[in-house]
Amino acid sequence: MMRTIPILAAACLTLLAQPSRSAERPVPPSAFTRLPADVPPEIAFWGLKDAHFEPGGYRPYVDLYAERSPFRLFNTTLRLLDHPLSDPAVHDHLAGLVKYAREKGLDPTLDLCVRLDRKPFQAAYPDELQEMVKLAEVALSSDKEVECLIKPETPSDHMTGNDTPYISVAGRLLQVFAYDRDGEILPDTIRDITGECRVISADADGVRVAVPGAEGQTTACVMACFTHLSPDVFSPHVLEYQRKLIRQYADMPLAGVIKDEWGFPTSVPVIIKHQAFWYSPPYAKAYARSTGGRDLADDFLLMAFEQRGRKAERQRAINHFQRLNLQRNVEIEGDYYDAVKETLGSDSYVGKHPTWYPRICPHEYMKNGLDWWAVKRDLAQTDEITPVFACTALAKKCGGAVWYNEYYAPTMEPYYRNIWRYALAGGRQVYHPPFGGPPREETPLQRYERLLSPEIMRAECRVRMLNFISHTPIDSPVAVVFGHASLMNWAGPAYDQSGMDVATDIWRAGYPVDMIPTSEIADGSLKVSADGAIQYGPQRYRAVVLVHPEFESADTGEFFSRVNPEQTMLTRLGDWTCNFDAKPLDGSGLLPAAMTEVADAAAVARRVVAHLQTTHVPTQAPLASSAPWGGRSQALPGLSGRCRLIDGTWIQIAAEKDLQGDPIQGRCQFEGGSVDVDAVGLLAVRFDKKGQLRALAACGLKHLEGGGLSINLEQPVDLALWRDGDGHWHGAVQNLDGAVPACLAAITGDFVRLRAGK
Repeated sequence: MMRTIPILAAACLTLLAQPSRSAERPVPPSAFTRLPADVPPEIAFWGLKDAHFEPGGYRPYVDLYAERSPFRLFNTTLRLLDHPLSDPAVHDHLAGLVKYAREKGLDPTLDLCVRLDRKPFQAAYPDELQEMVKLAEVALSSDKEVECLIKPETPSDHMTGNDTPYISVAGRLLQVFAYDRDGEILPDTIRDITGECRVISADADGVRVAVPGAEGQTTACVMACFTHLSPDVFSPHVLEYQRKLIRQYADMPLAGVIKDEWGFPTSVPVIIKHQAFWYSPPYAKAYARSTGGRDLADDFLLMAFEQRGRKAERQRAINHFQRLNLQRNVEIEGDYYDAVKETLGSDSYVGKHPTWYPRICPHEYMKNGLDWWAVKRDLAQTDEITPVFACTALAKKCGGAVWYNEYYAPTMEPYYRNIWRYALAGGRQVYHPPFGGPPREETPLQRYERLLSPEIMRAECRVRMLNFISHTPIDSPVAVVFGHASLMNWAGPAYDQSGMDVATDIWRAGYPVDMIPTSEIADGSLKVSADGAIQYGPQRYRAVVLVHPEFESADTGEFFSRVNPEQTMLTRLGDWTCNFDAKPLDGSGLLPAAMTEVADAAAVARRVVAHLQTTHVPTQAPLASSAPWGGRSQALPGLSGRCRLIDGTWIQIAAEKDLQGDPIQGRCQFEGGSVDVDAVGLLAVRFDKKGQLRALAACGLKHLEGGGLSINLEQPVDLALWRDGDGHWHGAVQNLDGAVPACLAAITGDFVRLRAGK
């Protein structure tokens, strides 16, 4: 079976220095040449809808991507009504698509998530569907019954698409408590009255309960449990089921498999307000094991409403509930990754983003426990307006040279801009077809044609020259390490406070920042190096800010106590007064004296920036503006400036006036050396200790002098040059007519020839 997408892990980075011509295979004539398989790929994504399921319905779209784009990696998912993955007809249709895409020179992947096979899963395991418990308070009467009607939610997201939403398929009464209130619930008055209530009706449409009157108790909380058309995240069979789907599709020449935005169904408003909770009997068993025997349904009352004198108990319950959410979703993602490698081969690709709601926010906490950093992927990928600080950190965790962000918009201008802006932050754009907005009258195919316009693809092809020399991610001298448990505990002192403002202020001063949760300490991914520097993957940090460590274990204090402040300056924002079980803990006493506590975010940023300036850490392109999306925005660098990769590569971008690139002319001085240049849009250089060039990428290049190279071209070209481990030069040229010019041939005879549109 043919595999062509490499695993871009740290151990494989040396392969990027030597693109293999043998990895190329014959493809039909196209206006574009695809990148070799051993450099970071260019990625497209599309969803197969009902019209594409007609015989040959996918062919015009595959043809479009093959002929009008440079993309190699072709991520495909389903947006079909009643076409589950396990249906043999669906398998056969997708087999035709995969074969056809291969013939056209694309590397197809498929989304084989169990959510695309929900009805067959329901038929196989009817007792293992996801449940949601909704809570409703009702005022009690002292002398008569009070009726309470609770209706189910109907979550829907991208995975339901044109298919059936996560509808309720059953409903039942779970529990009823009666109590008195004085603002807070008075715990001594709580009584379980479930057996005294009368169920009037309980089905998929709602649960209606008659609650009897009570003396001395003014309020009741009714808990209705609804079963939804979605596999239970804690299902005993979900791991084997997703493996079965992967095995079913193993007969195809897939490049790999994707998994997109996994987690509980959509976090609807009642979930975010903590008036509803995801639930199932296996979840309850896991909770009992985690808490030493506590009952999850009982604790829903505690988690939802404040109870006098039980603040710490409430915080502990939330911590355990949220940690199980995180751990189980990471387990499912990890098993999916392992299953793909075991079934399709170790060189098969596992990708797409774990980010769902593209912010660090309660929607994400309740869906997947904010598991982004712990999810196994071959490439770091996010989507929409995910904070750039998370994007850069994930590049360090996944081990690749770049991060990818999947983006869509109703108009084309944001796509243009993000090509350059992502590159200036060490990233690349994944192309999702335009979504929403005008023109309403265009056909689906015309929407794709608009995305693959020659102008956009030309800009994309210019930036892709960086892929030949990008061996390491962007250099982020600062990490903001936020307390994972504290962030997600809505009864704690720092709920939803991630340190985003600190990170933003630091990068606005020209210093890129990685954001990392404290759970990566326990995971072993965030390390202290032998010389005492904090390190994440290949990234060593000059400064680290610990944000709101409340609820951390003593191990977090031990971790920071091993840091050498001469290597990594430490700063803390927020108190640490108790451990994960909300028991008193002198957390501050566990931290080293060198970790300075600062009172507010702005002061933290000022302290870090002053330290970096004093120690002469070079600045990079600051966060300059915001990319709009869905009424919100993503802070990114602008359309001009410089960034630095960990290995010392400097990338200069210029595209403010012309989104095809502005002139870069004259003497350009970088850390380690300088060149005199005449290029357009992009220039990247890496020097050795003697000031000689080890790598170069430039677009629209006419002239370059310096670093041991002298290049003068009559015809401007997009060029990449790099030395391998033995010091031998290799190159790539794009849109060069005729023979390789003598000045380039004198450097090396080993060139990849690329086409970038007609």
